[in-house]
Amino acid sequence: MVSPARGKSPQFLRRVKNRPALRRRNRLHAMIRAVVVVGIIAALAYGGYFAYQQALATPRLALQRVVLHQVPTPLIEQVREKVTPHYGQNLLALDLEELQTAVEDIPEVRSASIRRTLPDGLVVRVESRQPKALLQTADGPYVIDRDGVVISASEADMRQLTIVRMEDLGLYARPGQTVVQTIEIGPKIADAITVLEWFEQSPSGLAPRVNHLRIDTEGVVVILTQPELEILLGDAQSLAEKIEGVEALLVSDRPAGPVVVDARYRDMLLVRDLPAKSESNEERE
Repeated sequence: MVSPARGKSPQFLRRVKNRPALRRRNRLHAMIRAVVVVGIIAALAYGGYFAYQQALATPRLALQRVVLHQVPTPLIEQVREKVTPHYGQNLLALDLEELQTAVEDIPEVRSASIRRTLPDGLVVRVESRQPKALLQTADGPYVIDRDGVVISASEADMRQLTIVRMEDLGLYARPGQTVVQTIEIGPKIADAITVLEWFEQSPSGLAPRVNHLRIDTEGVVVILTQPELEILLGDAQSLAEKIEGVEALLVSDRPAGPVVVDARYRDMLLVRDLPAKSESNEERE
């Protein structure tokens, strides 16, 4: 409630009379501030664009040097072939994702990362694929890594790899191809890789006795020596339980001769004699 004295005050009357003008002035000031802010943003954007164009044109940012960090010696030349065509190109214009994809297209490269080092350099890091197994197929041998990718390897490396025999199954693959994606036998190869890695990390007493693996129509088979024994695992599910059952069998009722232990079933083990080897199989072994 306005007091009678304040309602008759000349200052109050002038303030009430001037309210429309004050509102118009405040709106004008707000518009001026908005125009100034937009102008500053536009000037900064133009300045940034102009500076970027200048940076693209300057020879100081041209690629002149590349550091290969932790790149294995066998891959140096292949990585250099991917990078060399970009020498002299402006670093800011260089598509790092495209270059990274080109480096990762090398079959022996598992992953790569590339970053700029201003003013004129790149750092390339590479994680190489490590040979995991030697696939012996009807179409020839293939070295694969843990992802099932076909890679090249030296003869010395091949001699140290565990063999996965699948001579009765054909496989045509080229370096860089992922064989575990093959519709028919891909899942079995993936299971074989899992079994290999399980034995490498397992404290099982059977691990040192693994001679090689075989893939057939029934799945993955582990071939042991001393005693001569074949363990039919089928797939890579419940490996610990399967191997534990086989170890318990060897302790309580060790077979007198070469046998096949079918460990595909969780509630039982099936034991049968090994079939006699044919001459062709003996020569292949």
